[in-house]
Amino acid sequence: MKKFNVQDVVFLNEAIYAFLNEAEKFEKESKLLGKQPIITHSYWKMMAKDVIKKVKNFSTKKANKELENYEQQISKI
Repeated sequence: MKKFNVQDVVFLNEAIYAFLNEAEKFEKESKLLGKQPIITHSYWKMMAKDVIKKVKNFSTKKANKELENYEQQISKI
């Protein structure tokens, strides 16, 4: 099985980061309208961490170093 390289991991990281930002934005907009989203930003954040963990298991060592940097970024969201 082919492992994810650095380029793959960077692409996946950017996709996850963009998705989490949009999920947070959607939740804030929903609250301003007096609505509660069915799936909250905190749930999506938890799922993103799970996805990152699974990607890490199928990545090269060099790519895993990149993932560690990204995990620190996600914890700041």
